[in-house]
Amino acid sequence: MPNIRYILTRDDVDIALDVEYEVAAYDPGNSYGPPENCEPPSGGEITELIITAAETGEPFKLTDVEESALEQRIYDTHDYSDDWFDDDDWGGD
Repeated sequence: MPNIRYILTRDDVDIALDVEYEVAAYDPGNSYGPPENCEPPSGGEITELIITAAETGEPFKLTDVEESALEQRIYDTHDYSDDWFDDDDWGGD
């Protein structure tokens, strides 16, 4: 599971957090060819998020706004190259 160190500023205090997360495999879909072969993109969303205080290792609760900012950071920095479906995922050639 990928992990990052995230620095949260709350009430003018910087708090170091260790964040483990899982991102669903991304399928870019298919927008060409006959309609029966077209599919919208899917996946790429965060499916698991474990947040702990770096100093203590204790679970750390974020506000909704803080969690949204953290998720955006993950979406912006995650290496999706390992998350794409390929033919091997479907038993193709």
